[in-house]
Amino acid sequence: MRILLPVFVVLIVFLFVFAFAAPRRSERLQSWIDDRMEKGEGKGERKAGRLGRWAAVALDWCQRAADGALRGGRKLRGKTSN
Repeated sequence: MRILLPVFVVLIVFLFVFAFAAPRRSERLQSWIDDRMEKGEGKGERKAGRLGRWAAVALDWCQRAADGALRGGRKLRGKTSN
């Protein structure tokens, strides 16, 4: 569990830098991530009990964080290129 948070933070920073460097490709990456996360959320919601709900909520948080990092990188790129 200790390794999970640093890996998540590194992934978010990577996504931000990727969106800054390649804004168009990051949109495709964002849609790919959204598709995978929504599929996982659906599977998590179908599972019975607290574990399934927890998995769906965790994937939703990850999806929102990834979307925010990619959106922020593209927004910063737009500000710096003007």
